[in-house]
Amino acid sequence: MKLKAAVLGSLSALALVAAAASANASTTFWSLSGVTFDDGATASGTFTFDTVTGLVTAAHITTTDGLLTGYTYDASNSAVGNDEFQLNSFYAVEIPDLTRDIELAFAAPLSAGGVDNLLVGNPNNFAAPGSYECNDCLIVRQVVSGRAVESRDHVLPDGPRVPEPATWAMMIMGFGLAGTAMRRRHALTLA
Repeated sequence: MKLKAAVLGSLSALALVAAAASANASTTFWSLSGVTFDDGATASGTFTFDTVTGLVTAAHITTTDGLLTGYTYDASNSAVGNDEFQLNSFYAVEIPDLTRDIELAFAAPLSAGGVDNLLVGNPNNFAAPGSYECNDCLIVRQVVSGRAVESRDHVLPDGPRVPEPATWAMMIMGFGLAGTAMRRRHALTLA
């Protein structure tokens, strides 16, 4: 009876840990690849996407010199927003001035994962302008090629590593089974 209770307890703990693991797996990491503007400049960098909310939550994107000077959009100098002018898009805007921004629009929802092509810029279509970077939107450079690739090997910043919840569950279950086996052997030797 005690063994049954221990096994049920272990399975309950495993179920709770599995639920926590799926809740923590909501962030996907993306890298820009081959992004080129109509002035020959390029953009590179990464951004994070929350699959639960459907929003880009952070970005670190660097553009090179061309029609506009190069710039790095990151948490220290930019705010991130979603779907401003079109679906499946996000933007990073310089703060506090709100003068310089980059908007990246994608062919498919980022929740689909894998590889997602950028929509090329279309300055004549204000309803769906595609991907672009601008300064006060008086000077605009359009994206002419590029894509985002979901990063499965995202490198975390240095710091203490914490095991995944599933790892904890397996470890706890292993200790529980080892303890149960030891108790059983001890009980058999006493009998």
